[in-house]
Amino acid sequence: MIAAKPEPASRLGLKTLGMTVGLLGCGVVGGGVAARLLSGETVLGVPVRLGRILVRDLRKPRYPQEAVPLLTVEPQDVIGDPDVHVVVEAIGGIEPARTFVETALRAGKHVVTSNKALIAAHGAALSVIAQQHHAALRYEASVAGAVPVVRTLGEVLVAEDVTEVAGVLNGTSNFVLQQMRAGSSLDAAVRDAQAAGYAELDPSDDLDGVDAARKLAVLAPLAFRRRIRPESIARTSIRTLTREHFDDARRRGAAIVPLSLLRRGKNDAIEALVAPVLVPQEHEFARLHGPQNIVRVAGAYSGTLTFTGHGAGREATASAVLSDLAEIARRRARWQAQSVSPVDFGECTARAPRLPLLASLPTYELDSKERS
Repeated sequence: MIAAKPEPASRLGLKTLGMTVGLLGCGVVGGGVAARLLSGETVLGVPVRLGRILVRDLRKPRYPQEAVPLLTVEPQDVIGDPDVHVVVEAIGGIEPARTFVETALRAGKHVVTSNKALIAAHGAALSVIAQQHHAALRYEASVAGAVPVVRTLGEVLVAEDVTEVAGVLNGTSNFVLQQMRAGSSLDAAVRDAQAAGYAELDPSDDLDGVDAARKLAVLAPLAFRRRIRPESIARTSIRTLTREHFDDARRRGAAIVPLSLLRRGKNDAIEALVAPVLVPQEHEFARLHGPQNIVRVAGAYSGTLTFTGHGAGREATASAVLSDLAEIARRRARWQAQSVSPVDFGECTARAPRLPLLASLPTYELDSKERS
């Protein structure tokens, strides 16, 4: 059954109080956001209401069911609605997401996105547009789900001399490696991840490090004031691992984890790596459960800060989106500029760090202070 074309937000009684949110996409992430907003909760005491929801197919079953009357296939019903204050982009990919986000920002609408590919490729340009039009562009949900690493690097540690950002940023690859450590083959572990909802039908971006590289590209300008391209980051696929790798790691009292690493190298070069590496079995990177993420930030003055939590999934990502909405609600009446720095610091090419080798795999040091 095709839903009737929704009324403008003002006719739905959403104009006079609080903040109205338009939603692009109603899949896993979008559906989670819609469910939270339709529950009637407030954000920092401000009523936040859901306006229009853009989808490709009105006939497709949607979660939550209560969102169906708000569905539309016309982008302008969301982006062009004058009653919509904030646009949440949950489509994914580069296009048409980039066009929609840019159009919304140029219209002075704040934008919240979970789209790591978009921010990695066009975040700097979109941030400048946001600043020019006195709008917010926030993307906490683009890295590590509910783990607040974007805000930590962009706001809390903005005056810190960050030396390294490391961790497990892809829950799918972490789940697969845990299954393989327990004896599963790669194919069986991937099937288990798909059955649990952790992996896509085509898991290539997760297994080959593409997803994690995009996340590092999002974090690099926040940590080091330099942009890097995801494709310049050295990657090793977990498909290269064999049963012998896991047997050898077990004999050495080590575990194989999917490391994502950014750090400042010699001569202020940015080093970046996504690869399976060895860590001691008691290392915090090896103690994650299922698709959890962990991010460890080392600063010259702050010391080491560690954040762990759900890095993917409907609820975790929606939590990060709602966090960004709360920040916009708090600032909206007096918004002058981005709270996450929009400055384009210039681009550089990331080089691969030299990690010490133990047997056939590199080793990530527990301390990470030594440089080979």
